[in-house]
Amino acid sequence: SLKSVEKMQQQLEHAKSNTDADAQTLIDQVRQAWQTLLATGVNAGGSPDAGYEDLTKTILTEASEFSRTNASTTRFGTPKYWTVENFRIPQTNSDGTKNGIDKYNGHSSLMLGVWDDKDRNSQGDLSNARIYKKVTLPRGRYYFGATYNQVYNLSADAFIFAAKDVINVNEIKEKSIAFDYIKDAKADGQYYGIYFTLSEEQEIVLGWTADLKNSANQQEFRAQQVALYGYGDMVTENITIEKLNEASDFAKLQETGTRFAKPKYWKVENFRIPQNNSDGIKEGLDMYTGRPSLMLGIWNDRAQNTQGNLANARIYQTVFLDKGDYFFGATFNAIYQLNKAYIFVAPTVLATNDIATKAIAYKNISECQKDNGIFYGVNFTLDEPQEVVLGFQADLAGGSATQEFRADAVKLITYKSLDPDDTSAIGHLQDLPVSESTYYDLTGRRLPTSELKRGIYVTNGKKVVVTNLP
Repeated sequence: SLKSVEKMQQQLEHAKSNTDADAQTLIDQVRQAWQTLLATGVNAGGSPDAGYEDLTKTILTEASEFSRTNASTTRFGTPKYWTVENFRIPQTNSDGTKNGIDKYNGHSSLMLGVWDDKDRNSQGDLSNARIYKKVTLPRGRYYFGATYNQVYNLSADAFIFAAKDVINVNEIKEKSIAFDYIKDAKADGQYYGIYFTLSEEQEIVLGWTADLKNSANQQEFRAQQVALYGYGDMVTENITIEKLNEASDFAKLQETGTRFAKPKYWKVENFRIPQNNSDGIKEGLDMYTGRPSLMLGIWNDRAQNTQGNLANARIYQTVFLDKGDYFFGATFNAIYQLNKAYIFVAPTVLATNDIATKAIAYKNISECQKDNGIFYGVNFTLDEPQEVVLGFQADLAGGSATQEFRADAVKLITYKSLDPDDTSAIGHLQDLPVSESTYYDLTGRRLPTSELKRGIYVTNGKKVVVTNLP
């Protein structure tokens, strides 16, 4: 993150300027700053945030069922709109030549891989096999990712990346703008990719590269769909771990060995339902999927609640945040028959019935989607540093006897303008002629003027409050 990089720079300057200090102390301080940078200084890859502008077809031409350079119908082929280098493996059967496209499962997917056929590569150095596309993008924040129908046996030298130019595999970590390991993706239909920020308009390279020469004899990936999303002229800093301690695989307060448990870092109130079997006690965590998810829900067990009023069942954390623009969201693996259920940010703990009128921001969980890996949540602005409560809340006392949600990941990020001349305060009031400007919400989504109303937006790199609309 930007903050981790700044701390490392500050520590280095401190060490250089304090020549009279104990040398070992200075070394230990620099080493600690370096370890912090390694742990938190990289924006994690993964699923895209909500609120994007879909640039896939505009910039990349197509999102799936990738076209070929010719009308071949064999299993393997060459993509029409992507460049393939150092990877051309003729097959000994009627499948054609591996050269970037594979329709093994009936879908023409982008592919790099070997299957006991390394020695037949007829183009370039297989240790730098790559598929890429050069594109020009304006300054802003972006997401580039893919869904995969195969990720098999890949080494740590296989990357999805964004870079200023075509680079070799051994240069990815040092010279790319952003990268992530393809081996960490899953063939589950969910997008996995990278975020990156450009401070000015420029041509960049997007794609995949792998060392197929010096690793397993059988390995491959197939990218069935690609996505390029824009989030506007803003840079983000992920502060999830810093503020909330964890982003997914939520820790238990104590090891229970059962399906349900109580979370370690989240406070749970008005929700404690012992089960009549070996599943334990519903108290905020549910391991139904095999990974602990934050959960509020009932399943014909409303009467068994032993703590507080289920009308105000909640899971939350209290955190101190600086003045600024933020997004708090979650991905969900279950959303079922909810009565009133919200993801929210508030100045204090509220009753469920007060969230819609007294929260800083809220979203109905019923309006979110499950199992697509996209973070759904709320954008909010703090005009001054303050303590806030953020989390999930539901009225489980009313509605169906079977209702629940499970959140399998959370994200808390802060936004900053990319405009180097923007020194204006957040929430700077400005009465603008709506028809003369292009507006984005605080996630960077471009808004048609028909969707504008009184509120905070970004236009021309500035944060403004539109006051001349209802």
